[in-house]
Amino acid sequence: MKKIFISIVLFLSSIAVFAQTDYKIANDGFPTGQNTPEGTACDAIRAYVNSDHELWLSLLVRPIYGERNIEYEEFKEMMVKKKKQNARDPNFPKMKIVKVYKARNFSMNGPGSLAYGLFEFTGNMFVDILVDMGNGTIHRARYQVMQDKDRKWYFNPRPDLSYFLSIGLNEETESKAVWKEK
Repeated sequence: MKKIFISIVLFLSSIAVFAQTDYKIANDGFPTGQNTPEGTACDAIRAYVNSDHELWLSLLVRPIYGERNIEYEEFKEMMVKKKKQNARDPNFPKMKIVKVYKARNFSMNGPGSLAYGLFEFTGNMFVDILVDMGNGTIHRARYQVMQDKDRKWYFNPRPDLSYFLSIGLNEETESKAVWKEK
C-alpha cells in the first residue's frame, strides 16, 4: 500500500511540474528561478559561468549524504574557492547556455521513491543543458534537481555521494523534448 501511495504522489508531482507554466525568464532567454526544475538547472549553470558562488550555494540540495556529509561540505568549500579564483581570472572562458531540455523523471522508480520516502522530496528529476564552452565546443551538462518541502527546486552537485537517489542518472538516454534552443 505504501508503494502505491508513493507512486501516486510522485506521479502527481511530476504532472504538476509539467503543468506549471509560471516560468521566469532570464536575460539569456532561458528559465531562471527555483520554481521549476529547468530554472534551477539553468541557474546552476549561470552560477558557474558567472563565478557566482552565492547563487551556487543557494541552489544546493540540503545535506542528504549521511556519513558523507563531511565530504560534501569539503566539496562546497573547494567549489566556492574555485569560483572566487575564476572570477578574478581574465582568461576564464565566456560560456553560455545554448539549449535546454525539459526536465525528466528517472526511468527507474527507485530514485524518486527513495527521495520521497527518506527525505520527503516531492520531486527528483534531471535536466540536460547544452553549453557553449566559449570556444565553440558544446558540452552536455546533466543536472539532478530535487523539489524540497518548501516547493523549491535544488540541484544535487554530487550525485556520486547519493548513489541510490541518482541511480542510473548517467545511463539515461539523451533528452529529446526541447524546452528552448538558441
